[in-house]
Amino acid sequence: MHDPIAHVIIMEDAGEKSETLKSLLRRTSLPEGNLQTLCDALGRFLATIHDRGSKDNRLMNEVNRNEEMRRITAWITYERVVPILKGEGQYEGILGSDGPALAESDLARLETFTQTRMNEIFAAKDVFTMGDFWTGNVIVRVNEETGAVERAYVVDWEVTKPGIPFLDFGQLAAELYTIGCFHENRRQEVDEGLRAYGRAYASIRKVDEEF
Repeated sequence: MHDPIAHVIIMEDAGEKSETLKSLLRRTSLPEGNLQTLCDALGRFLATIHDRGSKDNRLMNEVNRNEEMRRITAWITYERVVPILKGEGQYEGILGSDGPALAESDLARLETFTQTRMNEIFAAKDVFTMGDFWTGNVIVRVNEETGAVERAYVVDWEVTKPGIPFLDFGQLAAELYTIGCFHENRRQEVDEGLRAYGRAYASIRKVDEEF
């Protein structure tokens, strides 16, 4: 039997009643096993674009020119972390009057870590990455009778560039994980989805200890 969401489709009309995966998971659970099936498809899709995209020299040469998106990625993911925790500049008071719950030594270690990661983002050359792979950029169409996701579409590709593959993988994983944190009744469903996502990715592309 054909699996309706075995492949994630790019650049196709999602339909009038489509919505983001983030919105869907915030409001409801999916029928048993459906999130696992979707996450399996997303894991295989991501591994495939990392693998095939990286072998396309013309594509890699084009996206390697996307320096602005390297800067945006570095800022969104790491550059703001320590200033937010310290409440510096525009982030003053964002954590309340008590300030960060980290010792200065921990903040120093975190600053070293974030700088290392930012350097890696700017230096990355070998792996094609989507750059914005999260639940808000997965548009889903739900079967009105069963409530199951029957098709998924990945959108918003302007951040593509040579990058760090585990940032692509981890962004979606973190978004899924937070659904389980805020909706306790969905934690098992999300955990099963995350396991399927990881297994599917690793079935296509080698995952090392750093990943």
